[in-house]
Formats: sequence, structure tokens, C-alpha cells
Amino acid sequence: MNGLKLTYFNIRGRGEIIRMLLYTRKVTFDDFRVPLNFWFDGQKGKIGDRHVQLPIMTINGVEYPNIQSVPLFYYFARECDLYGQSNLERLYIDQFLRYYEDMISLDVPMFVTPELGRKAVIERPFWELMYRKTKPINIDALEKNRKTMYPRMFSYVEKLIVMNAKRGWEFCVGKKFGLADIALHVATQTAFQEAPEVFHKFPGIRAMRSLTEEQKYLKVYLDTRPYTPL
Repeated sequence: MNGLKLTYFNIRGRGEIIRMLLYTRKVTFDDFRVPLNFWFDGQKGKIGDRHVQLPIMTINGVEYPNIQSVPLFYYFARECDLYGQSNLERLYIDQFLRYYEDMISLDVPMFVTPELGRKAVIERPFWELMYRKTKPINIDALEKNRKTMYPRMFSYVEKLIVMNAKRGWEFCVGKKFGLADIALHVATQTAFQEAPEVFHKFPGIRAMRSLTEEQKYLKVYLDTRPYTPL
């Protein structure tokens, strides 16, 4: 893979799985983190066009806008040989991707007050909070996640990890590190930052996170990446 560029906001969000897949394989790419004024201050061009969604990938020098993030996850997982060794493994990897979607949906409400409303995520005040690297501002949502939603969701994932371990699988899926491990790490990162005590009851999730953080080339990125709320 040559001429790679990831264009995305300066958050983990839906760009982080792509970043981590590429760093795992030590693939060189341009990690372009969009300044706010590119998006909101009327600068013209493809990135400033509000009808263009992020992330945008440039592959072999060709830009591919308006491709949903999950198909990009699959594309780069295949390109990096991180998408399982059999159809059975890929079935379970896809299950972890579904958990990823469910878990990240719990995080955003912690940074949106009722006054801002659900549409706040497309407005500048929300993104200013993200770029200021703020802590959660909706304490009710944080407490709901801490006491109810995170434990409920993590219990499903923990059971799957335990079940897969009984198959002799050393990682989330299979005996090789891959997309499922990265998806789990990204999906649980905001919870780990804001409610680390929740993980005490989920040793399987903690172990899988540790295995991800021990990957040789990925570790360098994780140790140096900028802090972001989401």
C-alpha cells in the first residue's frame, strides 16, 4: 500500500481503528487530523464541504470520500492480514465489530448536555469541546454509564472472551492478533479513561487490552498518541 492518507478529526472516533491497523503492520501513512477551521469556517474544498463525511481515505494517491468507516475497517484488516484465518474466525470478528458500534454509542452522550440536544454532534460547540480535550460535561450520562450501561455491555463481551478462550484462542478471536482486538481496545478506551474502576470485574477485557498494548509497533503509537475525549 502506497500513497496512504487518513483524513479525520483529531479524535479517536471512527478513525482510530484504521490508524491502529496500519500502525500494527508499520504501514507508512499521512495521519491528517483536520483543524476545526477546515470544517466550520467556510474554507472551500472537499474537506470543508459539510456534505463530505469523515474519515476520507487516500489510497495509492487516489481520494475515496464518502465511504463508511466500517467497510474501511474491513478493507485495511484484509490488506494487513488482520481479518482472521477462517470464516468462523471472521464471524466472531464481525461480532466484536457489532459490540464496538454499541459501545461507542454510549460515550457521546457524556459530552452533550440536554440543552445542546442530540444534533449537537454536528455543530461547532461540540467539536470545540473535543479539541479542547475536555472531560465529560454530562455527569448524569457518565454516572449512568459507570453504574449500568458499561457493566451491562462489558458482561456480554467478557462472556464471549471467556468462551473463545475455551476454544484455545489466545486473542479475542483466534491465535493471532487482529481486528477484533483493535476494535475492543478502541471501543473501551473512553470508558477506561473516565470509569477505570468498572474494569475490575472484567479480567478478560483487561487482558485483551494489555495484549493489544504489547504489540511491538502499535505500542509506540499508543504511548505517544494525543489524548482525546472520544
